[in-house]
Amino acid sequence: MPTLVKSDKIWVMTLTLLVQAVNTWAMLVIASIAPTVAEGVGVAVVLVGYQISLVYTLASLISLRAGWLLDRIGPTRTMQISLLAVGL
Repeated sequence: MPTLVKSDKIWVMTLTLLVQAVNTWAMLVIASIAPTVAEGVGVAVVLVGYQISLVYTLASLISLRAGWLLDRIGPTRTMQISLLAVGL
């Protein structure tokens, strides 16, 4: 396995931070525009609020297996699989 030089590590960390920031933004933006989303979908605003609870509950459950997956296939492959799963 090739060794990363300092500039490569910074690049990898920057991209990882960007992925995490976009992911968090995409998850939380719905709560900030809940009235508009609720009106567009035709549901009560309260139901849109449950989205945050559902996301954090599912993330907690999925995290139970994350350590095993990281040990088994590594962080890069795990992130790729996670992004693919979110994209589907």
